[in-house]
Amino acid sequence: MTEISSINFNKIFVIESLDSTEEKETGKELYDDLLRWKEIQLGAPFKAELIQVKNRIQFFESLKKIKNECKNNSVYPIIHFEIHGNKSGLSLVSNEFIEWIELYKNLITINSIIGNNLFLTLAVCKGAYLMELIKLANPAPFWGFIGSFDKINSEDILIRYNEFYKEFLDSFNISKAFYKLQNANSQFPSTYRFINSETTFKEVYTNYLKENTSQEGLKKRVKQVQVDEKLKFNSRPDKRRFEKDFKKRVLATKNDYYQKHSKIFFMIDKFPENRERFNIKKNL
Repeated sequence: MTEISSINFNKIFVIESLDSTEEKETGKELYDDLLRWKEIQLGAPFKAELIQVKNRIQFFESLKKIKNECKNNSVYPIIHFEIHGNKSGLSLVSNEFIEWIELYKNLITINSIIGNNLFLTLAVCKGAYLMELIKLANPAPFWGFIGSFDKINSEDILIRYNEFYKEFLDSFNISKAFYKLQNANSQFPSTYRFINSETTFKEVYTNYLKENTSQEGLKKRVKQVQVDEKLKFNSRPDKRRFEKDFKKRVLATKNDYYQKHSKIFFMIDKFPENRERFNIKKNL
């Protein structure tokens, strides 16, 4: 892994929605077997809390509780989710569904309070699909996360996240802890990825540039503008002149938009220290 920016954290929340009559409560086991003992070992200000939810109301109440603790008690959380999931979102014990976009919006709210320090660990099938919702016009929903784009096994989850949190709460080094997670279970190949907000921004921005400022992207944009604004031209030269000027304006403002998007995504106006904290180029 490449060098990563640091985070502040002082509490781990385990949010679990699993049916105890049909399956292991792997989040509860992680809390009972490791995290609550680490709370005693490490002492204040570190805390750990298990929140078991059954339905949508309880799920969003748990996020509201975390938000309020961040706002009122200076809590910097890590949130560990133990919930069934798919490409579209989370499935609760009640069979109610949480779409990724709903979680995404709540995470932005929490992360914006704590200056892009929110770290997520997702014991969720297809959990990494959360990343696909990220928009440059919004603040980052997380400092970083660990998750998989694939199905994951409950026994494997428990083994890997136990090893991750053992190492992380000893060394406080995410790179070392993620290495432990990746190599914790030889019976299953690891499909987990660690993705931080810097990598996320770069990937999303690369796609944005490809879609909007490449030759192909510019062609599509100029055609769409003509359709949307119902533009009509007196002659072919007029049309070509408009297209040339439009492309020129887009390319001339590319750097301005990059600066604007990076300031929003990394919350630099509210947290100016983030400009130095994160590996962000000032210009394209």
